[in-house]
Amino acid sequence: MSHKDIEKRFFATEYRIIRKEDGALPKIEGYASVFDSDSEDMGFIERVKPGAFKGALKISDARALFNHDPNYILGRQSNGTLTLTEDKKGLHMSVQPPDTQLVRDMVLAPIERGDITQQSFGFTIEKDSWSGLDTDKPIRTIEKVRQIFDVSPVTYPAYQDTEVALRSLDEARKVKPEKETEDKIVIEIKGDKYGFIGENRFDEAIEQIKSLRPELSPMTNDSGNIDDDPMVNSSSDTVEAEHDDIMERINQKLGDLKDEDS
Repeated sequence: MSHKDIEKRFFATEYRIIRKEDGALPKIEGYASVFDSDSEDMGFIERVKPGAFKGALKISDARALFNHDPNYILGRQSNGTLTLTEDKKGLHMSVQPPDTQLVRDMVLAPIERGDITQQSFGFTIEKDSWSGLDTDKPIRTIEKVRQIFDVSPVTYPAYQDTEVALRSLDEARKVKPEKETEDKIVIEIKGDKYGFIGENRFDEAIEQIKSLRPELSPMTNDSGNIDDDPMVNSSSDTVEAEHDDIMERINQKLGDLKDEDS
């Protein structure tokens, strides 16, 4: 995994120092990421989908650092001093830092006083998706995190590194015209008869149509009508019968999908 693929995001969070009366070492607790919460404006808006960390938590050995400095390690997953869990709210962290005067003075006291209220979270992406590509604020949804590298209370939130996200945005925009063409073909063929527009199963409907598209050419054009080519219309009986058969199969595919949703 290249370091250029690691992304960092910064969050204002509610850190808490948990101190117990039994003399146990204090813990730092809070959320490294909150689901379905809009990020700051980075030229795009970013959201994390619930369940995004499920796979990453099984393979990661993240560290808790202070200000991203590996010389100040507060905890580590593999030895149990850092615990990362996903709940309904987001990615929860619990760190039991070393019992040193340096940590007490430099980390715990500033957090308790409210001097430190943000943290950074380093990760790589397995899967993301984009919407609003035609707007000035496209939305990136992080669907699956590949690996979590560190969580880090920070004094200053450094510049949000968006290089990886912007590469993903560029790729999404490159494939968008083809996607729009697919959408247009499906909408015009089915005439929204089954009400798929805007529903979650629309992409699946598109994939079903794509499997039939090779059979539509040259018999039909993008609007689903018989092509005006005279060579095609010259065998009108055969072409019309084949066209009707294809349209029937398309409608059946979409009808099956609609039945599954109901």
